[in-house]
Amino acid sequence: MSNSAEPIRVLLVATELRVGGAERCVAELAGRLDRARFDVRVVSLMPSPAAPRDALVQWLGEANVPVDFLDMERMGDVWRARRQLQRLVAAWEPGIVHSFLFHADCLCRVSLPRGHSVRWCAGLRVADPRRSRQVVHRSVLRRADRVVCVSRAVAEWAEQTLKVPRQRLVTIPNGIDVRSSDAPMDRNGARQTCISVGRLDRQKGLVELLPYLAPLLTAGGGPRWQIVGEGPLDVPIRQAIEAARLEDHVVLEGWRSDVADLLQQATVMLLPSRFEGMPNVVLEAMASSLPVVAFDVEGIAELLGHEPKQIVQRDNYQQFVETVRHFMHDPGEARRVGIANREVVGRSFSADAMVGAYERVYESLLR
Repeated sequence: MSNSAEPIRVLLVATELRVGGAERCVAELAGRLDRARFDVRVVSLMPSPAAPRDALVQWLGEANVPVDFLDMERMGDVWRARRQLQRLVAAWEPGIVHSFLFHADCLCRVSLPRGHSVRWCAGLRVADPRRSRQVVHRSVLRRADRVVCVSRAVAEWAEQTLKVPRQRLVTIPNGIDVRSSDAPMDRNGARQTCISVGRLDRQKGLVELLPYLAPLLTAGGGPRWQIVGEGPLDVPIRQAIEAARLEDHVVLEGWRSDVADLLQQATVMLLPSRFEGMPNVVLEAMASSLPVVAFDVEGIAELLGHEPKQIVQRDNYQQFVETVRHFMHDPGEARRVGIANREVVGRSFSADAMVGAYERVYESLLR
């Protein structure tokens, strides 16, 4: 930035730009920053996703946000990507570099030289229990000017586990739009549906939940379980469904572009995750007036604490299923809780509030 009257240049660095919680936050932030005060550009470590998984890339293009891809696909690409990022930073001269997720944090750490004038915000979006990741991340974050956490629980974890000083931590919850088109719909009459949305990964706890949920699914008039997403556990989950003979009760949808429509048609959202940060998919379910059943992992109490019956003690799968059963058997209660969820999103977790908080962090770093 050559003088204080010019917009602050903000470079947002994401690991990838496929549709996901962190990636959606990057796109929302890039598209909504006040252009009179901020000039924004996005960098993705990984190549551009192929259609139809490139919705966020298309959205950024429509918002006139420049996007650069470093085309990292394997560890051997790191040093080439580092040189590319260094050249981009030198040519564009951002005032702020803001990285999202572990790999983006690591690349920014090795790309920004000591003594640089750029202010660096790192982003913590999950309380990752893997010790190897923690050791690396602890070292990486020592150089960050600010560490932005998506929930108070993640901020506490960062201070205690990653040893980030409290004065460098900032908590900014995720935010989404609650539009009039998302108004509560009448779900009576359709077959009841449990829905889970997210990457098919051990973190999400889907395989572990399956045998506990099976009796509810197979009971007369029982719901179906709709699982939306793709990932490394696609085959193991499919095998577990076949072994339990639940093919008629569990539907693996794979990647879908119409998640909002699926949420509108569902009865209850299930999130049996083993760890999180502040899951965007819970916000999306709440905005669709769905009740949610989730383990008490990071960020969940901050989202669902107004209706704590939605929160189950971590790893208590039997209580998890009983809570699902409660909402299935009491549609009036499910509707009441869903409407309360929607009101909380509109009041406390709007996209505008999220972007405003990031704008204040950026401006404070350059004072």
